[in-house]
Amino acid sequence: MNRRDGFLREVQKWDFAVLDTVLFLDNHPKDKLALEWYRHFQALAKKAREEYESHCGPLQYCEQTGFDSWEWTKGPWPWEVDC
Repeated sequence: MNRRDGFLREVQKWDFAVLDTVLFLDNHPKDKLALEWYRHFQALAKKAREEYESHCGPLQYCEQTGFDSWEWTKGPWPWEVDC
């Protein structure tokens, strides 16, 4: 596994944990522990995205930060090459 794949794997892992917790909360909306886990996983997912994007560029077009030009289409797509 290369470096980009490692960053992407972390994003996927925490995004899955967030989604799984959301599904649980859909059925148990008053579960305070589950809500704490949701917040915890959400923070870890955000950190993982920031780490990926700082090394490899944006994961999604909505993460575009360049205002002088459209950066999303420049360079390799996240799945094409190593960062």
